[in-house]
Amino acid sequence: MTRVDILEELNRFTTNDRLEIIEAAIHEIRKELHQKKLVKIKTKTLLVNAAKALQEEYKTNKELTAFAVLDSEDFYE
Repeated sequence: MTRVDILEELNRFTTNDRLEIIEAAIHEIRKELHQKKLVKIKTKTLLVNAAKALQEEYKTNKELTAFAVLDSEDFYE
């Protein structure tokens, strides 16, 4: 169903019914946006916690930082 089809169908309802449908749609959209925001916050929190957990390991484990000596060298392709 296209947007035009939806709008044409909406016109078949009374004004009050259309308002109720629109309010319900807005409610669902807000709920979806809220869920996406929560997922984004949770993902960021997990990444921050993982980085903190490994911070000391990267400071002390030379095997994990072996390539860091190359950071100051120029890179050419």
